[in-house]
Amino acid sequence: MKFVLILALSVWTSLAQGAKAKPEIKRYEKIDVPALISEMLDHPPAEQTQMMGTLKIRDANGKARRVPVQWVTLPGSGDWNDVYQTPRNLEIPPEQLTIVHRSGMTNRYIYKRNGEPVAEAATNLFIPFATSDFWLADFGLEFLRWPNPKHLETEMRSSRACYVIETRNPNPSPNAYSRVVSWIDTETKGLYIAEAYDSKNKLLKEFSVRGVKNGRIKALQIRNDQTDSNTLLEFDLEVPIKKESDSP
Repeated sequence: MKFVLILALSVWTSLAQGAKAKPEIKRYEKIDVPALISEMLDHPPAEQTQMMGTLKIRDANGKARRVPVQWVTLPGSGDWNDVYQTPRNLEIPPEQLTIVHRSGMTNRYIYKRNGEPVAEAATNLFIPFATSDFWLADFGLEFLRWPNPKHLETEMRSSRACYVIETRNPNPSPNAYSRVVSWIDTETKGLYIAEAYDSKNKLLKEFSVRGVKNGRIKALQIRNDQTDSNTLLEFDLEVPIKKESDSP
């Protein structure tokens, strides 16, 4: 289940097991970056799961909003889906984002608002989900699928040994990421921190893992450095999806 939430979870599960001796860092060792990314992204989940969470949003004007989110993972034979959905009883329209993960390929995104497809999403994945700082592409780690990823170095980041990987957008635009620098934990192969830059090479957004409870991830954060907006995605409960054969 190698997408943004589980990638982050793998890092924090390792941290929760206790500190280990400081690893030896080979700063400029050569690694197979495409193989590393494939290891991260190309393994479908074994079972269906459902998780409840909350987007805690603080917009550029300082206004706060909370948006409940249901996240369902649906395994398949080769391809698999993640579905993120917000409820109807809010001041904003209900939204649903379906990400079709395809091993070795870019993801396919289906984005609906009020039950209707959002036309802009067909050509632009850099639009907000539920008014948050999470863009559609963030949920699918689309930037790791960009061609010719580069290993810059290996370094310590917040006591973790990390591969520093740079990816560049082959079709950059003013309102999208032009490049992303990712810190990937060398032990767990989980995404730990990512910094996204705009078309002028100025820092735009930073993704980071925030906290763990009982060995489970507690929250993910995206901060927009240019607008000073911020979104914390907190997780409440993971619930296995009951199969028909399990019904009484």
